[in-house]
Amino acid sequence: MNYYFSQVGRCDFYWSKESFLVTIYALIAQKDSPIITAFNARMRQILDYGLLDQWYYTILRNSTACTHAPDKITISTSISLNNIWGMFVILVGGEALGLFVLFCEILNSKFH
Repeated sequence: MNYYFSQVGRCDFYWSKESFLVTIYALIAQKDSPIITAFNARMRQILDYGLLDQWYYTILRNSTACTHAPDKITISTSISLNNIWGMFVILVGGEALGLFVLFCEILNSKFH
């Protein structure tokens, strides 16, 4: 994302509210290894002091450019038939399906 922002100059990505550790930290030891508790304690200290974020931001230029992206996407275009043709397709399709079901009901009631 930082490379894209450096090239284009705008942020087209939306971040989730969650944050994840980098994959190499998750793959440092086996699941039942005795060093996991010690590693978790040290890693928690590094995260609490903000060192991991500082190292990440130092290495990757423009890594914070998209941090505060908007939560809502607003699209402002004029209404035309090209923009809303899908709604008409769904409306006509629903009406056609409703008429088909009504026709089937009428046929079913005449033969039974």
